[in-house]
Amino acid sequence: VSNSNLKKVFDIEISKLKERWGLEGTELFNQKNWMKDIPAAALQRQFVYQKFQEYAESFPWNKNRKIKKVLALQGTSKSSAWKICASGFAALAMIDKGWYGKGIYFTHSAEYALKFCLEDLKVLIVSAILPGNPYPVIENPHPSSSTKSPLLGMPGNTGYQSHYVVVNAQGLPFIQGKNTKMYDELVIFQESQAIPLYVLYVSKKPVLDKSRDIELTDSLENLTVDEFTIERNPFEAIY
Repeated sequence: VSNSNLKKVFDIEISKLKERWGLEGTELFNQKNWMKDIPAAALQRQFVYQKFQEYAESFPWNKNRKIKKVLALQGTSKSSAWKICASGFAALAMIDKGWYGKGIYFTHSAEYALKFCLEDLKVLIVSAILPGNPYPVIENPHPSSSTKSPLLGMPGNTGYQSHYVVVNAQGLPFIQGKNTKMYDELVIFQESQAIPLYVLYVSKKPVLDKSRDIELTDSLENLTVDEFTIERNPFEAIY
């Protein structure tokens, strides 16, 4: 996918992050106040934050870089995918009220992303994401029938440019020692933080549109976005 207009917007977002993080008082844009949470909660958030760091550092281009760029997936339909590639994620009102904040949702697990593909032809968008400073989420979106979720439909926390949560197969916060399957959700709050790079078609049958379609027939068990970055740095196309 190549879209010069979206690339310009993405480049501007990179410049904004660099400028903000280079200013004095950078804590305004680089908070870590979750460390002051009660010990048990701070420990849980540290686990989530560490998982994000492992995710970000798995991409070689992030070595020694303060502004991280990650690849992430979104499951959608064929028609929606190409509209997003043409006009960006906001074009189809992709801002999700969401369990973990009002934003645009991604994951780096293909298996998990496919859960959101509702048509027979499964379509995944591989995007470059600027997560900035992520807030490690541990809040249960369904705490009780009488308590409102603290993040449901809410904007991003001040000082953070994204929310990151480690989830189980049901999309609820992962509980160590209880859940076995581990996935993640990355929520960004500005369309300019994402740019689509690839559209992948996942089908057990041949796909006719060979000019731009990719057929994946292998098992998707535990497949992550890391496996799409074999040799070429995908950011060469957007620098």
